Amino acid sequence: MGAMLTYDSYIRSAFQPISDQYGIPLTTATVNEILKYSRPFGTGLVISGILVMFASGFQLLACCCQSRTFVFGYVIFLTILIAMQVIALGVYFGERNLMTREAGNYIKQGIQDYKQNVNATSVAVLQLIMPAYKCCGYNGGSDFQGSPFPATCCKLGSQNCSSSATSQNSYTDHGCKSMFDVYALASIALLLLQALAALLGLINLTFAC
Repeated sequence: MGAMLTYDSYIRSAFQPISDQYGIPLTTATVNEILKYSRPFGTGLVISGILVMFASGFQLLACCCQSRTFVFGYVIFLTILIAMQVIALGVYFGERNLMTREAGNYIKQGIQDYKQNVNATSVAVLQLIMPAYKCCGYNGGSDFQGSPFPATCCKLGSQNCSSSATSQNSYTDHGCKSMFDVYALASIALLLLQALAALLGLINLTFAC
């Protein structure tokens, strides 16, 4: 999952169907803007995954070779991994908005540019994000009051959505802010699972070796 969030080829393949359906240009600038905000999450998951892989390797060598050096190496990698989890948890529970603030501000900028009819990359990113994650605006459809309701906030096959948006024919009740929160929580959960796997490996090493 982490690697997927860091490569433009994955971003293109994920958003190309939406681009084709709504006629939104999937330019290099648009892809780069999406990567700008998805890459930090992906990079964190990749780094922690690599640490788990190296720690597992040291664990295997420690058991096979009965070497204190490998045990020491395993403990070092495990310590680094746990420290990452503590920092991530501290950020998430202490200043949760820090993890999603920049992405949220960019979505808000896209909304403002859309309302002002500005042909900006932020508008294209916004139009791709909303149908992909079934959300509308930052807080909801009310963000577009005074402007034409975006077709990308409408559910597929809905009738008269742009002129009369409801919770049945659109995503007007689901702001994209909640999507950012879900992704932040999912990233933390994956990091915790990796730390748990490493801890179980340490327990196994203690009894097996």
